[in-house]
Amino acid sequence: MRFTGTVKIILLILFSLVLALCLGACAPSRLAKEDIEHLRISAQKGNVKSRLLLGERYEFGVDGPANPLIASQWYHLAAKLNHPEAQFYLGVMYEQGGVLSRQSSESLNWLFKSAERGHEKAQIYLAAVYLKDKNLRQEFNKRIRRYSQSAKKGNAIAQYNLGWVYREGVGVPVNPRESLDWYRKAARQGNGKAQFALGNIYLEGKVAPANPGEALAWYLKSAKREIRAQVKLYDLYKGAGGIPENAQEAQTWSQKIAQNTDSSLRSYIDMQHAILHSEKRRNPAMALRSCQRISEFDPAYRDVSNTCEALSKRISGKMNPRVQEAESALAKKDWERFHELLSPLMTSDFDESQLRRLIASAWRLIEEKTRAKEKIAQEQLRPIQAAERSAAYRRKNRQQIPGLIIAFRATVDQGLRDNPSDASLLALARKGSHVIASLQEKMKPSPPVKEKKVEDTLADFPEDTPEGIEPGDDDYRQALALFDNGQFEEAAILLEKATKIRGFQYIASAYIYLGVSHLARVNPANINEARYLHLKGLACFQNALRFDDDISLPEGYDQYQPVFDEAKQRLH
Repeated sequence: MRFTGTVKIILLILFSLVLALCLGACAPSRLAKEDIEHLRISAQKGNVKSRLLLGERYEFGVDGPANPLIASQWYHLAAKLNHPEAQFYLGVMYEQGGVLSRQSSESLNWLFKSAERGHEKAQIYLAAVYLKDKNLRQEFNKRIRRYSQSAKKGNAIAQYNLGWVYREGVGVPVNPRESLDWYRKAARQGNGKAQFALGNIYLEGKVAPANPGEALAWYLKSAKREIRAQVKLYDLYKGAGGIPENAQEAQTWSQKIAQNTDSSLRSYIDMQHAILHSEKRRNPAMALRSCQRISEFDPAYRDVSNTCEALSKRISGKMNPRVQEAESALAKKDWERFHELLSPLMTSDFDESQLRRLIASAWRLIEEKTRAKEKIAQEQLRPIQAAERSAAYRRKNRQQIPGLIIAFRATVDQGLRDNPSDASLLALARKGSHVIASLQEKMKPSPPVKEKKVEDTLADFPEDTPEGIEPGDDDYRQALALFDNGQFEEAAILLEKATKIRGFQYIASAYIYLGVSHLARVNPANINEARYLHLKGLACFQNALRFDDDISLPEGYDQYQPVFDEAKQRLH
C-alpha cells in the first residue's frame, strides 16, 4: 500500500511538470530578441514606425523593464517626423506630467498636430482637455477662430479641422450637423481624411443615420489617397456593414492593398500581429493598439477581430465605474468632482465611446449655463440701453448706472470664461460694448471753463472776500465727475492726488470714493490683480473712517458694504 501511494505521488508530480511545460509552450512568447534589435537598428536609421514601436516597448516594458523617459524620447523622434500616433502619445505625456514636466503649451502643440493629421483619439482627447482646464480655453478659441477664418475662405484642410472640432466638441458644443457640413465641404474638394471620416460616420450611424451606400461612396473617393479606406472597402465587399457580398470587388481591393503594401509596411503589420498575440495577457492596452493598426492596414483583420473585441471590453470594463461616477457628478452639476474624475480617464488608451459620452453630457450643461448667463446679461443691459436713449433716465439714475455697467460686464465675462466661443454671448458682448461706449460719451462732464490768469481771478473778488477755492477741490470735483461716468481708473488718479494734500477738507470722502474706484475695477478672472485692488479698497475705507467715523458708502454702491464692514472691524 505504501509503495502504491509513493507511485501515485511521483506520477502526480510528473503530470504537473508535464502540464506546466505544455502550458508554457502554449502561452504566447514575448517578442524575440532579434525583433527588438531589428527595431532598434531601423529606428536609429530614421524609420518612423520603428521609433513608435520602440517607444511602446519602453512604455509597456516588453522584453525588459518599462522606462517612460526613454519611451518619451523615442516618441519625440517619431513625432518630429509627423507621425500622428507618436504626436498623440507625446501630447498625453506632457498633459499628464510625470517623467515629462506638465507643459500645457507643449501638450496642445502635439495634440493639435496629431488631430490635424486625422488621429481620432487626439481629437477626442483635446475635447476632454478643454473641459478639464478653463485656463486653456482662450487658447483653444484662438486656434478654432483661425480654422474658421481659413475654412470660410475655402481652405479644405481648415474645413476638415472644423469638421472634427464640431464632431468632438473641441472648444465648441458637439454639433453633428455643423460637423457634417464642414466635412462635406472639405471632402468635395478632394480631402481624403474628410472623405474617410464621412465613410466612417455613415457606416457607424452615430453622428448621422447609418447609410451603407453613402459610406461606400465616400470610401471609394478616399481610397485614392488612404490605404485605410481600401481596407474598409475590402471588408465591405466581403459582406460587412450591410453591403451585399461581392467576391470579385473584394478580390480587386485585396490586390490593390497588396500592391500598396511594401515590405516595410508588411513587416510592420507582422510585428503588430506578434505584439497582439504576445502581449494580450500581459499588456492588453498595447495589444489593443495593435488591433487598431491591424484593422487599418490588414484585410485579414477578421481573423483577430474576436480577440480584439474581447480586449476592448476588458479595458473599457475596468473604466466603467469611474465613467459612471463622472456621469453622476455631471448630473449633480458638481464640476469640481467631475474634473477630479475626468483626469484619471484621460489615459492614452481611453475608450472612445465612454469619453465621447461624457464630453457630450458636459457640453449640454455648459450650454445650459451659458444660456442662463445670456438671459441675465440681457436683463442687465436693458436699463443701460434706457439710459443711453434717455437724458431724463440718466439724470434720475446717475448714481446706479456705473453699478449696472459693472454687473453686465461681470456676467458676460463669466459666461465667456466658461464658453469663449459662444456666438450668442459674443454678439451680446459686442452690442453691450457699443451701448456702454455711447452712454459714457453722453455722460461725460461738460468741458471745464477756460482757466483764468491769476490777476483776473483776484480781480473778481473784493479785498475782504474769504479765501477762495481750497487746494485739491478742483481735482476732487473732476474726480467725482469721472466717477459718476464710470471712469474709475481716471477718477482714482485724481482722488489719490487729492488725498495727499495736507489739510484737504474732503479727505474722508475722497478716500471713500477712492476705495470704491479700486473695488469697481476688480476682475475675478485676474486673481492677483483682484486681490491687490481689494486690499487697496480696504485700506482706503480704513483711512476714511480714521478721518470720519460716521462716513458711509455713496448711494448705489451697497455691493461693497462687506468690505466697508471689514474695514470697521479691523479698526476697532
